[in-house]
Amino acid sequence: MAVNIEHSDRIARCLIYPQLFKGNIHANSKLWEFGKREEDGGSHQSAVLRRLAETSAEVHRIGCKIATAQNDNLKERLSPAPIPLDKKRYYCGFRDATVGALLEGTDEYRISIKSLPEFGEEAHVDVGLFIATGVPKNRHANLRTDAGLALAFHFSPASPHLCECDNGDDNHPFVKIGTDSLPDVLPGPWQGISVMIAGGVDNSVTELAVGFADVFKTTVLDEMPAASALSLPPPVVDREG
Repeated sequence: MAVNIEHSDRIARCLIYPQLFKGNIHANSKLWEFGKREEDGGSHQSAVLRRLAETSAEVHRIGCKIATAQNDNLKERLSPAPIPLDKKRYYCGFRDATVGALLEGTDEYRISIKSLPEFGEEAHVDVGLFIATGVPKNRHANLRTDAGLALAFHFSPASPHLCECDNGDDNHPFVKIGTDSLPDVLPGPWQGISVMIAGGVDNSVTELAVGFADVFKTTVLDEMPAASALSLPPPVVDREG
């Protein structure tokens, strides 16, 4: 049964790989990627109401269920071919935020957060983006991106989790580069970070940088002093831009 959601409630966003990742790294720009408008005029994504999933374990259970269901759908659609490794879904944890902080909106769009039990889960929440009437269509794509980034700003660092069914899976991003795939400082389009890899650097450093391939500008150098083989300048965040 649907419940009234209060401003003081918290909702969690389940981090499903690869949809919410760039390369092997979760990025703010991927947390809320709103698609095209549906029949009601809004673009929709899902979340979990923490009031009805109070413990991290309960959110993790729901996240693992989501990834399993998505893999089952892929198997059915692609059968008899196996799921390509770059398409396989993995639940990697969640981030959460207070509802009141997410409802700010602008003159050009508004955010709606509604209880919408689905797939046997009472805690399922619909997060909708509605662009105001009169906004030129050539602005819609940029507004969807802007709204998604504005929401992501309010979400906590990730609570990582490895589903039991994924134990021993070498394709899992945690196996590839560990929980560094869920960085505390999350990459976004406003950040100018360069990863410089010099010949002869330790393999673990190289593999970590490869995980950031689609997030940071990566340059491979022939030689560099060992002490500065990996240079990560501090991120510059323009929260108004």
